[in-house]
Amino acid sequence: MNNYIHLEELDLKANYADLEKELENLSKKECLRIEIDKGLENSLKELEDLMEKLPEQQTQTLFEQCTKNAMDAVTGHFGLASTILNAKDGGNVTTLHNFEKGIVATEEDLQKLTKYQQGYKRDSNYDKIKDNIRDNSPKIVRSEYTGEEMKKGAGKNKAQLDHVISLKEIDRDPNMHLFLDDAIRAEIANHPDNLKWLDASANASKGDRDLMEWGKEIDPKTGKTNFEKYGIDEKKLKKFTIQPNQT
Repeated sequence: MNNYIHLEELDLKANYADLEKELENLSKKECLRIEIDKGLENSLKELEDLMEKLPEQQTQTLFEQCTKNAMDAVTGHFGLASTILNAKDGGNVTTLHNFEKGIVATEEDLQKLTKYQQGYKRDSNYDKIKDNIRDNSPKIVRSEYTGEEMKKGAGKNKAQLDHVISLKEIDRDPNMHLFLDDAIRAEIANHPDNLKWLDASANASKGDRDLMEWGKEIDPKTGKTNFEKYGIDEKKLKKFTIQPNQT
């Protein structure tokens, strides 16, 4: 009887040790799942903020592409236990946070990161769509910045198509590089909602800068803001501008 009890105790101890080890493994997995869930939650929040900035017509395309990315990420994380236990920071999905730090999880994302880190270079493909819109517009156009009618062209009192959110702003946004390819970025940059007629002198002054920052800057020669100097009505801007820094 005593031998039986002794053997039973050994068996219970062995089972307890196995159970303790299993619980430890499960705890590691659960901690990693929590970390991954938090990373995905942050990425989804960043994605929601990004989608609010885009023209409405582009959000469905972005949603479909990012849904695919999210499904790939989930499959990558939870497909194999060994993958979960050995996952590095970010695992098999590249979060925006890691992308900005130069950490990627896939070869495809490495190519995106390399291009992003090269810095802004004006892509001639961006201008093709804009040039087509310009060439097919009437000679007299109305500036949505001022409400005035102007002849299109270069020079004083002429109108040029302006990117409300500049090409540089779009190109230097890490969201745009991680989640979108070159073609979609070009479509967003040259979407009708992001192309407005602006006085050529004002367009040259604004360049690739943020519209609101440029507009509220004081011109040292006149003491006026650029909005005041070029007769731009801020109330009109609210009807069509996309605020890139709005959260």
